[in-house]
This record gives sequence, structure tokens and C-alpha cells, in this order.
Amino acid sequence: MLSELEILQEKLGKLLKQFAALQADNSRLRQLRQRQEETISRQQEEIAALKKELQVLALEKTDIPGPGTGREDLKRYLSDVISEIEKNLATLK
Repeated sequence: MLSELEILQEKLGKLLKQFAALQADNSRLRQLRQRQEETISRQQEEIAALKKELQVLALEKTDIPGPGTGREDLKRYLSDVISEIEKNLATLK
């Protein structure tokens, strides 16, 4: 009977050590996940800022026809703008 109790205590000790190791590993993984989520959030903010900057640069690059511009020039300009918008939408998908 005593040996059974010792065996159970030994098994319990092993289980407690395993449990402690798993808790430590779980804590480490939670911290790693938190850091990765922060990195993802920061990178998403950077992507959004870069997209805005790209839009501004694209607008600055575009020569908008002014008053007195011919109908064909305006059609060509609008076609170019629509084409650029379609390209940007395709990159977002």
C-alpha cells in the first residue's frame, strides 16, 4: 500500500512539473503573440500612411486640364484617371 502511495506521489510530482513547464511556455507564447499583434498593427498603420502618400503623389503627378481645354483632351484625361483608379483598386485586392 505504501509503494502505491509513493508511485502516485511520484506521478503527481511529474504532472506538476509538466504543468509548470506548460504554464511557462504558455506565458512566453502569449507575450510573443502580443508583440506580433503590435507589429502587425504598426505595419498596417504604415501601409495606410503609404497608400495615402501614394495617392497624393499620384494626384500631384497628374496634369489636370484647366479651363479652355478641348473636349478630346478632357476625355483623354478622364480616361487616364479612371485607368489609374482601376490600377490602384487592383493592387488593393
